[in-house]
Amino acid sequence: MRTELLKALGKAFGLEIQYDGDKASFSDDFMRKLEEILGDEFRRSDFGIKNGEVASGKPLTQRRIKAIV
Repeated sequence: MRTELLKALGKAFGLEIQYDGDKASFSDDFMRKLEEILGDEFRRSDFGIKNGEVASGKPLTQRRIKAIV
């Protein structure tokens, strides 16, 4: 779900998403731009990005998703 949310946000704001085969990868630049666009409600740490991929296995709460959107 986190990966799909990042892909949707990237598409909505015209940010480049890198792909390795069918796996999406999110650069530091991508995440920084989302932070700039969305402000304080977007927390990079909520996505657990490691080596460009979402590494967090915990689901996002409905409250967090609404805050971001």
